[in-house]
Amino acid sequence: MKYPAMVLVLSAVFAAAACGGNSREPVSQAGTQTVTVAVPKPETDTDHGHHAHSAPHGGTLVVLGEEMAHLELLLDTSTGQLVAYALDGEAENAIRLKQPEIEIRIAGNSGMAGDTIRLKAVANVLTGETSGDASQFEGSLKSLSGKSRFEGIVHRVELMGILHEDVPFRYPEGNEDPE
Repeated sequence: MKYPAMVLVLSAVFAAAACGGNSREPVSQAGTQTVTVAVPKPETDTDHGHHAHSAPHGGTLVVLGEEMAHLELLLDTSTGQLVAYALDGEAENAIRLKQPEIEIRIAGNSGMAGDTIRLKAVANVLTGETSGDASQFEGSLKSLSGKSRFEGIVHRVELMGILHEDVPFRYPEGNEDPE
């Protein structure tokens, strides 16, 4: 292929990529080969803002705000110990909270309604986290022993200057709207 023809084909490829869409479109110029270009569709507000996140520790994600952050919850059913990790909006990176504990009230018809579990900040020498500056919280509640499902309400979490109060969730489902 001669140089001017190659420039035309590459220009067409870049023009097609700039147009967006999620399709395979043939791009052709007279006297040249047909090139098929796959262009990924960018995420937009018309996608209803829903996308899935994976919990990095294999737990349940509770969304805080409009995907501003997440709490990942892990329950040890044999002991009733609950661990919470504060994570960013993509549920990928730890976020330190400036509070010494997270309170979760048990709700619903689980037979445990009214119980409260206080998850205390976990200090970590390796990361420099301390009570009042931590991303991991732990606590135990005897009535959670042997349970694999429960409903709860995160009483109060403040991060990045925004207060999130009374956030309901179901364990192990979380609170993301799957749609």
